[in-house]
Order: sequence, then C-alpha cells, then structure tokens
Amino acid sequence: MASPSAGQSRSGITAQTHLMLTTARPGFPGGGIGLGFRSAGRLGGTVLVTAGDRVGRLARVEGLLSYHRDPSRRSGAGAYATGGLAVETSPATEYLVVALGVETTPGRRTGWFAEI
Repeated sequence: MASPSAGQSRSGITAQTHLMLTTARPGFPGGGIGLGFRSAGRLGGTVLVTAGDRVGRLARVEGLLSYHRDPSRRSGAGAYATGGLAVETSPATEYLVVALGVETTPGRRTGWFAEI
C-alpha cells in the first residue's frame, strides 16, 4: 500500500481514547472511546461513547462531522471545526455540539487533539 502523496490526506477508520470535561453546570467529567472515519478530502465523522457522571447520568454518546483545514499535514498542528449531536442518559438529554480543535500531524496515523 502506498503512502499518501503531497496534497493528499490519509483516509480510513481511526480509533481513539479521550478524556472529557463539559463546561455546562453541572459539569460532565468522563472518559471513553471513539471510532472515526476520515475521507481522502477534508471531511470526517466520529462516534464517541463516554462514561462519566453528571448528577446520576452515566453515559454520553456523540455523533460528529468535522472539516479539517489541512488534513495532509505530516508535521506540526492542523486546525478543524466539528459539530453534531450528543445524548446523555438517565434521563435522556440532547445537546448540540460545536467545537474548534487542533490536532497534531493530521496526515499521520498517530497524534493528539484538543477541542474547545
């Protein structure tokens, strides 16, 4: 299998682990796993499942779509925007999710990301 050439991003399915802290009152601290898909272009999608606690709510599921500014960058950081829906359990509560993020080495297989 050939590596992406200059100007192409890496497409495929990615797995991730994450820590989360929401700023809504009361907050939702937790951690979980995610499964994402990145197209050969600038678009991506992710499903996240997070276990945590917010006044008895134990789980949060998110479905997100993302737009990556520089998906082929092999060093340094790249910016992206993401948005979608989140649902928390006990009782079911829905949220609109909108975030700006930065990820390291978006054109490689490994890295980290941070969102606000």
